[in-house]
Amino acid sequence: MESLAEGIAVDAHTISHALSELGHAQPSFQSHGPKSCLPPNPSPEVEFARARLMDASLKIFQLAAGPNQYLTHLSVKYECLACLRWLCHFRIPDLVPPTGAITYRLLSKRASVDQTELERVLRMMMADNVFRESADGQVAHSSISLLFTDPNFSAAVHLHSEIFLPAAMKYVDQCEKRPTGADTSQTAYNLALGTKLPFFEYMQTSPDKARAFELAMKSVAEEDGNNIRYLVSGFDWAKLDEAMIVDVGGSTGYSCIALASAFPKLRFIVQDLAVNASNAAKELAPLPRSVRLRISFQSHDFFLPQPAFGHEVYLLRMILHDWPVSERRRILANLVPALRDGSRIIIMDMIKPTPGSLTGYDESAIRARDLMMKQMFNSEEQSIEQWRSLIHKTDSRLKLTEVRYQPGSSMSILVVVFGDRPSEH
Repeated sequence: MESLAEGIAVDAHTISHALSELGHAQPSFQSHGPKSCLPPNPSPEVEFARARLMDASLKIFQLAAGPNQYLTHLSVKYECLACLRWLCHFRIPDLVPPTGAITYRLLSKRASVDQTELERVLRMMMADNVFRESADGQVAHSSISLLFTDPNFSAAVHLHSEIFLPAAMKYVDQCEKRPTGADTSQTAYNLALGTKLPFFEYMQTSPDKARAFELAMKSVAEEDGNNIRYLVSGFDWAKLDEAMIVDVGGSTGYSCIALASAFPKLRFIVQDLAVNASNAAKELAPLPRSVRLRISFQSHDFFLPQPAFGHEVYLLRMILHDWPVSERRRILANLVPALRDGSRIIIMDMIKPTPGSLTGYDESAIRARDLMMKQMFNSEEQSIEQWRSLIHKTDSRLKLTEVRYQPGSSMSILVVVFGDRPSEH
């Protein structure tokens, strides 16, 4: 433990010193604390120091707790998600003032909930620094709880607590009934919600569900590891000059907006289902004309042949991992007839690591996402060998030429080039 503690002290100093040098606020549980520990685009040294600090802090907690107490700690954590669901359902984060505090009595009255239950739930979360209790016994926001007032983050919590958690609880049933299934309508999620609809179809059954899913995906994209800045900085987009980028399954254009804002010559086609067209228009409306005019929306289902022919780049960001291998091949194969010699398919997705190659914290996050893919879609996150196999077996003219990883990013960028001559496996 002493060795871990020494490393923690060194890395904490590295981060604190870097934040001071950059003029970025130090991490704090106060409501005015920064939303992220690090500012955008920190140096690799600081990114690695943070990764080591998080990993070592978890390990020293596990050692200090001991096996028995640590497993007990894990076994009750489901109550945290139950409490988060409760708080969001009754809109508690929105009823607590951003600054200052509110009494339990007034808060329970405004939320129309029993005060005893409110105290029970809030004090459970306060033990994890979600909300704070002021010196005079009133409820105040912490930097963590204030994040729940963000509609995107709130939608993501709703998705986790109402769908992902119930699906995870049906994982045993899924493995007993269909241990090797690849049908997207026969998953743990289907068992949990009692529906035969695949997840994405289910989320389109009402405008409210579709909008909630869109907001949740924005929150996912804003997470440190998934931040859109890694797409912007992870490839030499400037060298493409005035190229057309086709964002396949691009939702309402979140990725293209970021790229268009950073690279003033690039042009974009955002492709997604027609149901997203109106929301895409809303996203584009407030943008500067110089950005807005370079982005167009095209209704398209990526399980159908690609209608936009001969462009330089086709982008697939966080798309393929949602589908079983057979469907991934269909998605890629539908691009091939539209490609010209030298066209690139840029895939931004997770690569499942070799066991032990990452910090425990980082590997755990990817393993959790891998489990979620199985429970929701009968899919999985892929190793680099699986990615190579998928690309080659889709079409021998597709060649994986680059794999780019950036410190801090949970995803890698895979650059696939199409050539008339078949590549070797």
